[in-house]
Amino acid sequence: MKNITLVAHDWGGPIGMGFAVRHPERIKRFVIFNTAVNKKATQGWHGFAIGMIIVIDILAGGPLTGASMNPARSFGPAIISYLYGVPGALQSHHLYWIAPIIGGLIAAATAKIINED
Repeated sequence: MKNITLVAHDWGGPIGMGFAVRHPERIKRFVIFNTAVNKKATQGWHGFAIGMIIVIDILAGGPLTGASMNPARSFGPAIISYLYGVPGALQSHHLYWIAPIIGGLIAAATAKIINED
C-alpha cells in the first residue's frame, strides 16, 4: 500500500509514528486527533504527543515532500511556480485544501462516536 493516510487516536499516536518512521515512503498524511481535548486522556502528555507528530512530519516527510503542513503556506509557492511556467504546479493543489477538511470532518465524527458515554 502506498499513499496511506494514517489516522491515530490518543495513544495510537506513538504507534502510528513508529510505523511512519519505519515506512515514510508509504505515508502520505498523518492525522492525530482527540489528543488535547479528551478528558479521559492522561493529563500533561497531549503537548508532547502533538509535538512529536510535528517532529516526525518534519524528519520523515521533509525529505520526501518538503513537509508543508499548512495549505496556505504551500499555496503561495504553487501560485508563483504556476506563474513561472512550472508544469503541473497547481495540478493537484485543490486536494491539499479539500482532503484535510474532509479528514477533519471524519475525525470529528469518529471522535464523537468514540467518546459517547
